[in-house]
Amino acid sequence: MILAALTKVTVYRMHVLKWAVAPRSGAGAGKHGWRANRPGLNALCLALDVNT
Repeated sequence: MILAALTKVTVYRMHVLKWAVAPRSGAGAGKHGWRANRPGLNALCLALDVNT
């Protein structure tokens, strides 16, 4: 996993309405596991392009 500070960069992500109260938490992915994380590890999947 690559961790980096994002400064002066616009990033995009999709989220489920259920998690809209905390869109930057990564809790949904942490609860279920997803592409880049196992359950219990919160993660945000971001894109540099809105079409991605």
